[in-house]
Amino acid sequence: MSHLRKDPLVKRWVVVATKRRHRPRKVEECPFCPGNEGLTPPEVLRIPEKKDWQVRVVPNLFPILGDHGETTRSPFYRSRPGKGFHEIIIETPLHNRHIAELELNNLKLVLDTYQHRLREFNDLSWIRYTLIFKNYGRRAGASLKHSHSQVVAMPLLPKRVAEELTSAKAYYRRHRRCLFCQIIAEEKETEDRIIVSNRHYLAFVPYAARIPYEIWIMPIRHQAYFDRVSDDEKFAFAEIIQSCLKRLVKVLDDPPFNFFLHTGPNHLDAGDYYHYHLVIMPVTTILGGFELGSGFYVNQSLAEEDAQRLREAG
Repeated sequence: MSHLRKDPLVKRWVVVATKRRHRPRKVEECPFCPGNEGLTPPEVLRIPEKKDWQVRVVPNLFPILGDHGETTRSPFYRSRPGKGFHEIIIETPLHNRHIAELELNNLKLVLDTYQHRLREFNDLSWIRYTLIFKNYGRRAGASLKHSHSQVVAMPLLPKRVAEELTSAKAYYRRHRRCLFCQIIAEEKETEDRIIVSNRHYLAFVPYAARIPYEIWIMPIRHQAYFDRVSDDEKFAFAEIIQSCLKRLVKVLDDPPFNFFLHTGPNHLDAGDYYHYHLVIMPVTTILGGFELGSGFYVNQSLAEEDAQRLREAG
């Protein structure tokens, strides 16, 4: 059961999802493999719509949001129901296939599915944001090996996205220019942190990377919303995601990683000042007392050197 509690000191919402503690540590049969469809909740989407599927979407058995837990009744503390959706996107029928090893058409199907779920939840007036993310490897939070990503549709803006929107909007008001477009221009000017680019996207290690080998992938064309991109852009997105992941596998020996897609939020016109973007964060460090106590990240690596290693690994 889920509900949200607000920290009155830093104005941060925390999801209390007690059902998550029941996630299995070991499974005898993979519920994501073909033939085991009965081990998952009834699917909400299958591509293609026939027996030999390539991508399936099912509700998460242990959702972050979805089940409404009891809220705190207090004149001081604030809480709200954990209303939302949490889905699993099974990216391939092949059990041991790394996402970097998928055929390009298959990865494009995964991106099609991301777009489909974003559009589905955008139609709900009470959903403020839909976050798509992937955990790969136990140290990155994955409980099952079979390649999958996740979708959480929520009734409020995530703190990180809200910070990006506030900063980007303020920059646009001051300069009448998109901050993300300016970042792309700066990276193209120096080229020191660029890993790879193609006709639609630029992949680079950000100037103030939080961890070693953090990667950002941004569209070169100004576009705030991923659910509005074309098929050609999705193919190019699939190409550059695969290229970056293959480089990480080569340089860091198949590291656990997380990635997440930030896109313009539902029911808010951020078209002038925001860019959708994908962030890949390999698990290369553990946060210590300084990081947790101060809020600072301590990166033991230099962005320019990380980018060079990833460039040379291509």
